Amino acid sequence: APTNDAEPLSVADLPSPMLATAGTPADVRRSVDDGEDWSFEMKWDGYRVIAGIRTDAGGGRSVVLASRNGNDLTDLLPRAELLADAMAGDAAELGGAVLDGELVALDGRGRPDFGLLQALVKGDDGTVRDDEGNEAELRYIVFDVLQLGPPDAPDKGRTSLLRTPYSRRREILGDVLDLSGDAGDIAALPPVHTGSLAQAEKASRELDLEGVVAKRSDSTYLPAKRGSAWVKLKTQRHQEVVIIGAREGRGDRAGGIGSLLVAVPGDDGELRYAGRVGTGFSAKQLEKIRSRLRRIERKTPPVDDVPESDQSDAWWVTPKLVGEVSLTGRTREGRLRHAVWRGWREDKEPSDVAWEQ
Repeated sequence: APTNDAEPLSVADLPSPMLATAGTPADVRRSVDDGEDWSFEMKWDGYRVIAGIRTDAGGGRSVVLASRNGNDLTDLLPRAELLADAMAGDAAELGGAVLDGELVALDGRGRPDFGLLQALVKGDDGTVRDDEGNEAELRYIVFDVLQLGPPDAPDKGRTSLLRTPYSRRREILGDVLDLSGDAGDIAALPPVHTGSLAQAEKASRELDLEGVVAKRSDSTYLPAKRGSAWVKLKTQRHQEVVIIGAREGRGDRAGGIGSLLVAVPGDDGELRYAGRVGTGFSAKQLEKIRSRLRRIERKTPPVDDVPESDQSDAWWVTPKLVGEVSLTGRTREGRLRHAVWRGWREDKEPSDVAWEQ
């Protein structure tokens, strides 16, 4: 989103995000008992996004938003260029910054709604709307700063914060991001919880959020790495899955999709059948899903362990698309129990998928 003829930034200018390791509250409590200091952030239900921001003395500005897998999401956030107006302190002096955060869609209660985010389409008038045509409210939730100075600046024109401890980065973030103006309409800087894990988990449940991310206060930032110093703790059970096929619908769904057939890679990286997903869709969503899957249809199942009962009325697709479901658990066979569709994960590749703990 360049203005005043500024040369646009590219997603290629941005680092990949650091990733959290799935864990349990006991993992964090043991570390606390060993004397480690942890901070806690809410786990936001959206797309992980790295933001690159550049400003210049002539009023030029450029903002680019990159997903975890390097897709350009800038156009998804209306008025993304306002992030440039939020630069303060050293970021304003150096002409930009690189931020880390999550792009979320807010429901009527002001809470993140992953299903709504999935339903978004770009309107002709520049607004973003859901499948029903209602204007959606998007926010970029900022929780880290990786660099002071624009992402494409020479070494002398930027200050990397990757080796700076997390607690200090958060202090710097508060000094260099000013959301008191119009930028506050598109971005937010939530507080960090420095109390107990139990208090943070309680706050997450009260806000009906996905969970908590625990971050060791002395942790440095490791782009594209999954570090043990960041631990994600989910209070709601979700699972990413790879779509491998669909079963024909019956009754009200006759002529369309009845359920999706999905798989999850095993420890060896090979896809294993994980079961069916038949609820959580609107009729309009099913139409769009069918159209999308038909374009990657294949003749044979991409995995060899689908039960015959699930193969009888199925058709198959190349396993290249990732979705997310909620579930109550797994069966003895290791398959999804009571899975409900939540939406596509455009920011994930099949190789990113693994069973959640």
